[in-house]
Amino acid sequence: MSEQLKLFFKLFNARLSLNIAIWVFLSLVFIEILILIPYL
Repeated sequence: MSEQLKLFFKLFNARLSLNIAIWVFLSLVFIEILILIPYL
């Protein structure tokens, strides 16, 4: 039971960090677009 729980938490942490990485990437892209729009 505890092994399963540990595995679940590891998976959850991996998914969480992946989500954070995706959000950082998307916000950077969004900021780039906001900066570049006046020049287009």
